[in-house]
This record gives sequence, C-alpha cells and structure tokens, in this order.
Amino acid sequence: MPKTTSRSRPDSQKTAERNKSGARSPDDSRTFDLSATKSNPKSGGKDRRDADNGAHRAANRQARRGSARVAKVGGNRKHGALGRFCLWLVERFVAEHNTPATFITYIPQHGFGIASGCLIAWAARRKEPKILALNLAALGFFAWAFLNFNVPWNVLSARMTPAPSPRVATTSASLRVMTYNILRGQRGIEGLVAVVKEARPDVLCLQESDAWGGVGPVPSVEIARSLPGWHLASQGELSVISRFPVISSRRHPLRGATRVQEVVLKIAGRPVSVFNVHFIVRIGADMARRSISMKPEAAIQRELQLSQLLQALGSARAPFLVAGDFNTPPRGLIYHALATRLDNAWRQAGWGTGYSFPARLPLLRIDHIWMSRNVRATHCRVFPSRASDHRALIADLQIDFAAK
Repeated sequence: MPKTTSRSRPDSQKTAERNKSGARSPDDSRTFDLSATKSNPKSGGKDRRDADNGAHRAANRQARRGSARVAKVGGNRKHGALGRFCLWLVERFVAEHNTPATFITYIPQHGFGIASGCLIAWAARRKEPKILALNLAALGFFAWAFLNFNVPWNVLSARMTPAPSPRVATTSASLRVMTYNILRGQRGIEGLVAVVKEARPDVLCLQESDAWGGVGPVPSVEIARSLPGWHLASQGELSVISRFPVISSRRHPLRGATRVQEVVLKIAGRPVSVFNVHFIVRIGADMARRSISMKPEAAIQRELQLSQLLQALGSARAPFLVAGDFNTPPRGLIYHALATRLDNAWRQAGWGTGYSFPARLPLLRIDHIWMSRNVRATHCRVFPSRASDHRALIADLQIDFAAK
C-alpha cells in the first residue's frame, strides 16, 4: 500500500483541520467576513444611532407640521375675529343706510358664532391654551355684540349698595307693564286671555289687536271683558288696557299704515303718558326689488316714523313710557337713536338675550319697553307662551314723581 502524505489528503479533511485550529482559508473569507459584520457590536450601535436619529427627524417633522397647523388655525382665528369686528361696525354705524347692511343687521346673528364654537372645541381637545383663550374672548364679544346678551349691572349694584336719601321729596308708584303683539287673535283669544291673567300686568299695550279682516270678535275687547273694572282705549290696531283710569287717548299719525297711540293714565293721582308703538318692516321685499346701493324703502319709512315718534315724545311731560313692537333688534341706527334719549327696560333689568320673536323658537329681540329718565326698571322678563307669533315682554317699573 502506498504511503499517504499530507499533500495527498482529501480537501475535506484539510478543511476540518483548519476549522479546528481556527484558521481561515481564502475560499471562505467572504462568508466569514459577512457573518462577522453582523455580529460586530460596533456596527450594531451605529445602526441603532441611525434609527434613533431617523425617529427624531420624523418627530421633528411631525412637530413642525403640527405647529404649522396651529399657526394656520391661529391666523384664521385672527382673521375671523377681525371680520366679526368689522361686521359689528357695519351693524352699528351703517345698518339702515343700504339694503345689504339692513338685511344683515335685522337677521338672527347666531350663525356668526359657529366658527368660534368649533375652534373652542378643537383647542380644548388639542390642549392649545392660547387659541382656547382667544376664542373664549371672541365668544364673549360675540354674545355681547351680536346676541345682545345682557347682565343688569345697575340692578345688581343697587342691591349691593344702600339707596341714597333723596334731596327732594318724591312720590313713588310701582306698576307692571306688558307689551304684546297678539296677531289679531289668529291662534285663539282664549290663549291670549290666559297669558294676560297669568302675567298680571297693570298696563297692557297690545299691537295687532283688531279683528282679522274686520270680521269676528275683536281680541282687545274680549281681553278687556275678561278683566272686570279695567279700562280700554283703542286706536285701530293699537290698544291699551289698564287697571288705572284713562284720562285721555289720541293717536299720532306716522308714515305708513301704523300709528302711535298715546294714552294718559292716572297713576297715584298723577298723569303718566303711555305710548303704544308698532313700526313696519319689509326688509325682504326691499332686498328683492331695490339696488344694493340704495337705502331700503322700509328703512326710509322707519326713519320718518322714528322722527315723528321723537317729536311726539318731545311734547309729552315726564314721566312717560314707550312700549310696543318696534321690529328693531338692539343694534342699528334706529335702536341707538332711541337708546340715546330713553332708558330700555331690558338693558336695565333683564337677564340674557330677551328674545321675543318668533314665539316657537325666539331668535330676535324686537319688542321693547322704553322709559323716561325718572322711571326705572326693577325686573324684566319674556313670558314663555305661543298664543301669538310674539312672546310678551313684561317689566316691573318704579315711577318717581317730583313733589308738587
């Protein structure tokens, strides 16, 4: 048998010996290097650092996108607040001067606050305190300027501070005044009578109190019959029913189909004038037929009505009351012209918005009770009833008479 040398050993045996001794052959160096790379701790640390850096970069990109969204929302919020402020300026100082401004002033204002409500919910969910605070402030301005939310600070301060002693001796009288557009009794006179009896006014000013189409029972007469001993004075669609004696009654003509009724009552032995008013409004028709650059016909008539009403008030002796359906929300030029000369019962003693129209879902405060300076309101509220298309407005008043 030939002698076996190391040169003639099989390759497999050589490989096994090399693996046992830890040596490497040139043929398997590539495979070994790859496996060594995978198990290298330094290489694994570098991969982890790369992964962490990538995660940080992704987080920074997401944070930048979130900041951009917040900045965009904040910018839109500022633009929206500026737009609402400009809208308030239009309603306050332009209003009845042209048709679009008149229409915007006289419609319900609730839709202008939807954006603030949505952004408040968004900011609360995202925990954005700056945007939340900004929108809460904007919502407060919206409630005051557009919804006309009222807090009777005068009544609150009077309750907390003692009344000063009068310098001149006076005589006071308390009474409850109620103004009510009764829609000519189309929804039933019995419901109107029930409202009046439950409200228990001392003086009742009714608008649209005549019979519908001049046929059938007259609502004002039927209401007066349900109140034995009371006094009725009527002028067309306007009526005043009072438990105080009526000294005189007359009407003041106004442009248009409406009138102003003046009734002088004897209260605490003194004469008190009560003006019952119903202003017209035809804003929708003006929008349909007039140019947007022209003042609406209804606004022109209402300005003339206001001028004639102020002229009638100028000849009246204080104290006096002005109540009725003015078809005028608490904004615009006509309302502020009255507010500069008279005190408003709701502004003095009413809480909230005081909406009285429409009766099923009140969205507007267009019924008002105004007073001369020596009359003050101690309480004012809207009576919740659907017996007409309006809800009744009720005010408890205090009249101060100067000493004789």
